[in-house]
Amino acid sequence: MLINSIDKKTLDAVSARFGKQFIKEPLFMYFCSDINKRSQFIEDYMKYYIPRLADDEIVFVDKLATAMVTLVDPQDFEYKFKGLSGQRMKKYSFSSKIFVHRENLENICEILLSYVKPARVMTFYNDPNGDFDNLKELIDEAIAYAEKEDVTLVYDTFSKRYIDYMISKGFTVAYSKPFMETRFIETVMTYNV
Repeated sequence: MLINSIDKKTLDAVSARFGKQFIKEPLFMYFCSDINKRSQFIEDYMKYYIPRLADDEIVFVDKLATAMVTLVDPQDFEYKFKGLSGQRMKKYSFSSKIFVHRENLENICEILLSYVKPARVMTFYNDPNGDFDNLKELIDEAIAYAEKEDVTLVYDTFSKRYIDYMISKGFTVAYSKPFMETRFIETVMTYNV
């Protein structure tokens, strides 16, 4: 289901749940290497970004708000935290890693796509141990959106978890290399190029 806004009660519940669920998610491990701070960091990350994404980008959420897929124009990536709510992110000395990752991904998109047509970076938020069916439905909604609007989808991940499934949906691996000088492998997949 496509959403345009999120109420505070739902945002708090989703942020708290994702804060616990993504503790071992590779991207968040890169953003926050301190496991003792990671859950709170993820919760603050969600509280900062979800309302912005719902207002300005494309967000699909399942009926129970247990899974989410976002589609963000890589040319719209922000490189600073804004407003009063940005203070929750600025308190983390390592939060600039978010911008390092985004800049790297934006450069990859420029090289791979040349922006012949619009592109959207697709990100999944789902309990790694939870129901995959909810996420599958959201992925289908995102694919339908891409086909209807004639945009290229770019799936970026530090995890191998969904790569085979995304290939089965018609995505192609366009890039897969170690992320900068970390132990994480960044894989970028494209659809509807």
